[in-house]
Amino acid sequence: MDFQEAKSPLLLLSVEEETCFVSFNGEKAVPKLKNSPKDFKSSMRIGSSHGWLILLDETSEPYLLNPFNQSQIQLPEKITFPHINRVTSKCWRGGECLCVEYTSGFTRWFDPTEDKSPLLSIKKAILSANPSTHKDFLVAVIYGENSRIAYCRNGDNEWSAIQDGDSDPYYDIACSDDDDLLYALGKNVSVEIWDLMFPGSSTLKKMGTLYPRMFLETMKDYPGTLYARKFYLVPCAKSGQIFFVVRYVGEFVTSDGKVVYDAEADDDQYPHPMVCPYKTINFHVYCLDTTTLTWKAVKSLNNLALFLGGNHSVSMLVSDDSEVKADSIYFTDDYWERMDEDYLYGGHDMGVFSLKDESVKQFLNIDLQKIKPPPFWLIRESS
Repeated sequence: MDFQEAKSPLLLLSVEEETCFVSFNGEKAVPKLKNSPKDFKSSMRIGSSHGWLILLDETSEPYLLNPFNQSQIQLPEKITFPHINRVTSKCWRGGECLCVEYTSGFTRWFDPTEDKSPLLSIKKAILSANPSTHKDFLVAVIYGENSRIAYCRNGDNEWSAIQDGDSDPYYDIACSDDDDLLYALGKNVSVEIWDLMFPGSSTLKKMGTLYPRMFLETMKDYPGTLYARKFYLVPCAKSGQIFFVVRYVGEFVTSDGKVVYDAEADDDQYPHPMVCPYKTINFHVYCLDTTTLTWKAVKSLNNLALFLGGNHSVSMLVSDDSEVKADSIYFTDDYWERMDEDYLYGGHDMGVFSLKDESVKQFLNIDLQKIKPPPFWLIRESS
């Protein structure tokens, strides 16, 4: 999504069985989200984009939902995903048991009470445009264990895979309003640009880049044994800029902000039981020099703010009277690999990062707790 003169972002938050939208001043913008024709509470959120939610129902069928007017759009069935050969069902212990056969040869059974969300293994889902105002739009996802890209256009009956002959995983996908293109962050943080709105479209440009020098130089400061790294791509068509953002998440962080090893967290010197959840510690931002095809470190976003997480990555132009702080990154928890490993926390890792002083602060006064499903940014677009 591009620079936006949009309404203030809302946080879709579920706490104590209530799902609501929360504004930046902490007030509930919508007291309670009503159930849609498909039961919203039993659906899994896999993305938010252009004011819509991208969801999987309780059997892992994908659909779109506009939470403000309850509009709903069914997407092609899960059986049409490129990595699935066949899905069959049978009754077992009073419920429906699913058998999923993948193109890799792997077969997995899901019992009636088991969470079906891992069936497609979707890591990111976005829209190219707002379905409320654009008839021609597409949905793109990063799916499967190998993090490949699939997409469907409005009206398609099946999902299509991007075939580029490269088996390396993708880190992130994004769309830009002004050019209807799909941007993908691939091997060695290279940028691929795809025109997928018309059948037979292929890669328009592949900008092969290398990891930024600063990123390589700071790897010793953020070792993989202590930190997880998450990559984001934010294209801005109006300015011609493409941002690459690195998020550093401490795997185990004490209440006083110290990043420790798992073994240290269980050490007798700490009060037991000790809760050491993962926590975002820092961000680094880079901008692509399209002439030299190298990433340049960004020290300031000036009057921009970024919104990152499970949502479509957004850059927003911040006005002087906005409650959003410029030169900042607002983030929510998207550490899917660890989100459900503990009953005490998960979905909790959200805050605002200031590029000016490299500080991370909370924007909501919520004590550490399990937040499931995790919060999502939802950007209400100006009409």
